[in-house]
Amino acid sequence: MKKICELIWLLEASVLLFSAYNEVTFGCSPTMKGTKVSSKNSFLKRYLDSGNKINTVFDVGVNERTQELINLFPDALHYLFEPSTIYNEKIYTYYASINHSLHNIALADKNEITYIIETSLKKDGVITHARMSPHYIEPNGLSIVRCSEVEIKRLDSMFDAIPANSLLKIDTDGSDLLVLKGCGDLLQSFSIILVEAALHKFSETVSFLEEKGFAFRDMVDRCYYHERLWQADLVFFPVDAIPDGWDHNPSVNFKREAYIECD
Repeated sequence: MKKICELIWLLEASVLLFSAYNEVTFGCSPTMKGTKVSSKNSFLKRYLDSGNKINTVFDVGVNERTQELINLFPDALHYLFEPSTIYNEKIYTYYASINHSLHNIALADKNEITYIIETSLKKDGVITHARMSPHYIEPNGLSIVRCSEVEIKRLDSMFDAIPANSLLKIDTDGSDLLVLKGCGDLLQSFSIILVEAALHKFSETVSFLEEKGFAFRDMVDRCYYHERLWQADLVFFPVDAIPDGWDHNPSVNFKREAYIECD
């Protein structure tokens, strides 16, 4: 019950910090009093400014790039996982100065061959999302743009160990739990886990990672659709390695100046 209450409190807080949604950018709430809504960039910058470091990035669902991770971790080794090969040319361009390793596979909880269905949210033939399917689906050129075979692998079948100070970022359009399950015992080695999840998946994702020894500590890059919370990136730390400043209780030693209030 305590975990559920904490999750509800965070969801309610995110609604108060409403940010206008559009198809390209997710801005700050116009009612915020001089303070920006937390983003991956601002969160990770605070993490680094607190004396922490990241040496290795595991970017699952990189698409063309994850600019925040490029900017903040230019000296780290970036393992990039993107099943769609149409982004390869742009990936090589964006990561030209970054030490990286690109893998055109999908990560999940098993090793097999399946199909990747690349779809267009606007139904105009421009790929915006992708999902896995055990069956071939005939493309129509509009909503279903491409369908092709892709290899699925477990992360723990590719790596024997995870280096210290590693970050795991997952943006896989709904298959995040399968990716997490495919990490196996390697999961506990990550210093930070960032998971993009839709609202209806929040509880399941939080519960799974809490059972694996992680603490849910922030929610960044919140996206709204029709002025309602749609998705966000959930931030997790190992419970035995929560950085200073992320394991606080506002009801103890409350500081008014640290409280963000909306109009």
